[in-house]
Amino acid sequence: MYINEDIRIGTVSHGTLLPKDLAPAIIGTYEAMGGEGAAEYRALIEGLLAGTLPDLYGDVLGDLLDEVMDAISAQLPSYLYFGMLEGDSSDLGIWPSPELPDGVAEMLLIADQTDSNDVEIDALRTTVGLLLDALRDV
Repeated sequence: MYINEDIRIGTVSHGTLLPKDLAPAIIGTYEAMGGEGAAEYRALIEGLLAGTLPDLYGDVLGDLLDEVMDAISAQLPSYLYFGMLEGDSSDLGIWPSPELPDGVAEMLLIADQTDSNDVEIDALRTTVGLLLDALRDV
């Protein structure tokens, strides 16, 4: 269940909460999704990281990253979100919504993260696709 060829459900950064460490993963994800204004966001983020743009209050980078994360989430289907994984706040990525019915999130992760052409995995991917189509209509 690729979102596109470059984006998958799962981790984009793990083990850090420092904005300077999260920035490349966040802007890289937004660029891979073809996000509007990605080049401008990258220039601002790189300028802040390099110190060529002032961060007078020390929170401009964090606020800018939050804005890009919101823009990423806005481009995702309603059953996905971009942010920290529930239960592991150092695991940033694209995740199934915790509001999905029991079992659907797990099936979505298995279907997305398995690179097999196995008949059972194909059937699981079909089932998950049907479930998600049904959820969109609710």
